[in-house]
Amino acid sequence: MDPTPQLKPASLTDVPQQSSDTQRTPAGGPRPLSAEQLTRSRVWVEVDLQALANNIRSIRKQIDPAQLLLVVKKDAYGHGLLPVARVAEESGVDYLGVACIGEGVALRAAGITAPILSLGLALPEEIESAIANEIDLTVAALDDAREIALVARRLDRRARVHLKIDTGMGRLGLFPDQLLDQIDTMAALPDLVWVGLYSHLADCANLPMTREQLDRFQRVAEALKDWLQLRHLGASGAISDQRLHFDMLRVGIAAYGADSGARHFEPVMAFKSRIIFIKDVPPGRPISYGATYVTREPTRVGVVAAGYGNGYSRLVSNRGYVLVGGRVAPILGRICMDQMMISLNGHPEAGVGDPVLLFGRQDDDTLPVWKVAEWAETIAYEVLCCVGTMNPRVYVRSATPGGKSSSAST
Repeated sequence: MDPTPQLKPASLTDVPQQSSDTQRTPAGGPRPLSAEQLTRSRVWVEVDLQALANNIRSIRKQIDPAQLLLVVKKDAYGHGLLPVARVAEESGVDYLGVACIGEGVALRAAGITAPILSLGLALPEEIESAIANEIDLTVAALDDAREIALVARRLDRRARVHLKIDTGMGRLGLFPDQLLDQIDTMAALPDLVWVGLYSHLADCANLPMTREQLDRFQRVAEALKDWLQLRHLGASGAISDQRLHFDMLRVGIAAYGADSGARHFEPVMAFKSRIIFIKDVPPGRPISYGATYVTREPTRVGVVAAGYGNGYSRLVSNRGYVLVGGRVAPILGRICMDQMMISLNGHPEAGVGDPVLLFGRQDDDTLPVWKVAEWAETIAYEVLCCVGTMNPRVYVRSATPGGKSSSAST
């Protein structure tokens, strides 16, 4: 017969707490938590806005005199569109980059006044809202420019546009030779303000390919130098390469401290959960679905209240680990929808209710998100987007780099 499971509660340090006025009824008794509060007490994402501000400040210093566009598309990579945009604006970011017009309109509705560029193409029904909200539009071909010009004329306003060319990404934009055949017609369209020329690098680490893309971009930029104000080609991977800075750099993953190639930036997102059950398991017992893990020794197993339904990939099963009290706790067996099992051997002090770090930073301990991405056979971008949008977010301001949070709000 297995030993009785340990159920002793532990300290709730670093678990999001509610203010005292929301925990008591007028009569002085405990007030039931809301559904949101109950969910947030089990699994949550912490977004360190001070770390974000520190990273922006560092990037601006490194790329000066080039301007900085902070990419906030897809809910700011899961960090929260509006909170991130507000920090960016306070930090002096020159532009914000969104995926679609809807994101840009949401920023304007929240009072964000910084220039905004929609990096994706606008659908015809979105163009009017973009112009009305002073959102810069991307033009990938002559038909795009014509459509935008027609709407601008109808509104009696001028539309700001950036010309996107394909130098090797194979996504939006015309190839340089195709573009040059259309450029005179584009330039003659009324009611358009041609702000910038840009392209997208396919793989900064592939130096021969990057050199080819750079050469193609430079040829077009030179041909249009008297026509366009801003040239932008590089992204996070180009921060340390001045050849790719031009007039502006579009930075996303590095600003969020999640670029494995720029590890000096502070991680902005931390993903945390709690231990909800502990038991001692003898050797030879299977753990989780499919019995893919069988205990090889007496094992103290902890159950954590997070799983693939929270955006934590099932591919990490039997590969990865979490941190409990700053120390490694391997993941045992397959990750479930809302739970996972971990080994607490070597963690005799761990108890039910203890916080678990799935990735990010907690005090002086760090588990990089890109390591989780490697276990999941994906990239940090995907991990951040999934986890950040699928869990309650708590916003904090760290006291110092690597230090404890000085304040928190939800």
